[in-house]
Amino acid sequence: MSKLNEKKRIRRLNKLIKMGNYENALKTANRILKLYPNNFEIYDKKAECLLMLDKDDETANPYKDFLKHSNKKENDFSLTINGLASVEKYRDALELINENLKINPNSETLIINKPFILFLAGKEDESIEFIDKNSKSSPHWRKLLTVKAECYLEIKENEKALEAIEEILKYDDQYHNILGHKVKALFNLNRNYESEQLLDYMIENDIDKVWAFTMKGFQLLAREENSKALECMENALELDPEYDQAKFGEDCALSELSKSDKTSDSYCDNTDERLTFAEDYNLNNPMLVGSGMRFEEGKIGIRGVKTKFHTFQSIPKGKSSMEIKDKSSEALFNEYFFLASLSLDPSEKKEYYMKIIDLFHELHDEDYFEEFEGNFWGYFETRNFMLALGKYAELILNEGKRDEAIELFRYMLKLNPNDNQSVRDLIIPSLLLVGELDDAHDLMEEYNSKSPNILFNRLLWAIKTNEDIKILKNMYNKANKINKYIVPLLLGEKKLPNEIPDFFSFDDYNGAVYYIYNSLNAWKEDKNALNTLKALKNDYNLYDDF
Repeated sequence: MSKLNEKKRIRRLNKLIKMGNYENALKTANRILKLYPNNFEIYDKKAECLLMLDKDDETANPYKDFLKHSNKKENDFSLTINGLASVEKYRDALELINENLKINPNSETLIINKPFILFLAGKEDESIEFIDKNSKSSPHWRKLLTVKAECYLEIKENEKALEAIEEILKYDDQYHNILGHKVKALFNLNRNYESEQLLDYMIENDIDKVWAFTMKGFQLLAREENSKALECMENALELDPEYDQAKFGEDCALSELSKSDKTSDSYCDNTDERLTFAEDYNLNNPMLVGSGMRFEEGKIGIRGVKTKFHTFQSIPKGKSSMEIKDKSSEALFNEYFFLASLSLDPSEKKEYYMKIIDLFHELHDEDYFEEFEGNFWGYFETRNFMLALGKYAELILNEGKRDEAIELFRYMLKLNPNDNQSVRDLIIPSLLLVGELDDAHDLMEEYNSKSPNILFNRLLWAIKTNEDIKILKNMYNKANKINKYIVPLLLGEKKLPNEIPDFFSFDDYNGAVYYIYNSLNAWKEDKNALNTLKALKNDYNLYDDF
């Protein structure tokens, strides 16, 4: 086959992906791979299609298939590892690295990639330990120390991060945007004057200038120096008119200066909120990507009947339909999500999520809902609505409005029976809690799986319906084999952390924490269920200490 034909086919594949036609793009990728089984780009596109089709369990396969067909050179391993990381298959990437380090312990590709993958997987301590063992002998010690600095920044050990950064700066003051890391460390240590001086140095020496202008602007906003902040944002936009974070910063500054009604609400009403805003924005936002810093998009989608929501047709406060069109709906959705993430007040969060829901209804009539019912989430434009609906339902569930939350969860499953948001993990324990056992059972049958969430909820259902002890023992055995950490947490023998972890697998401790946060009330409010669980544990102890 000619190279020209290969390029034409890849262009056709890219066009399908750009159009959002992922089903056909996936078929096209499979056809091309039969002709060109060594082309990494096609495997990468295939993984992208699987990701967009929410086939998360399959996204690692294209990269593994590429490695099978490759010559297994250093670059092939690097491509595979980075591909697996791009779809968040960190465990697969680490298994590949560790397996091949046994064969080739001096492989620089593997040595460089391992700590970075550990960092992405949230295993900062392991990453630092590995770097300490290998950085002195590695010709790529700067890369390793950069990852070490990122790890320390992530776990908020800013002094140690600064030490790693300074070690690199002794030899190269422009290495891998290392100055951006130093800005962050100084800012976190409240060494604001030094941080700003370094930003000025970056601007004067044309080092990541757009990012530096924007970052300086946000620091000025935190100090209420709004005119200077606006000037910085305008300078950034002059260099890059499409830089979204500078656009957002410009809106913030204009709102504070009352020069324009570009924003729908006041972003920062007092000094404390300004400081919280600046710190949060500095520590975890897309702006920092330009400076080589880690950014994880908030995992708001792990939550998840025609309801009252068709009556919520109000337009965001102070906006007319024409004004909504002047500012793109996507920008408004992003603003409301961002403002909701900044707020510590659940009532205020609910208001922002409701604004998103209202806006979506303003843009789409009932015919739209009827046409796409059953396929929501499959269409990208529906996802803001579904995410906001899920977050709103979670908030009212936390307020104790269980019946209303259940109604919304039912509505979400009606719109999207594929349940890409794992609504089942919230609605089933909620139904068990309020005594709607038949409905809970029906959903467990519909979403039948071997996940600990389903297995432990089945066990709770069986206890509530007075199943025979032999059946309970069998169900306990199956559930406990999948995740041995859940029972100690349910019984209060192990302390529950304050937050749901960012990453989890169904069989690990983090997966247990995820289940407990969703289901603890359903168990806790049924003393008989907890007593039965304790009896099962004492009689059939399958889990080890951890």
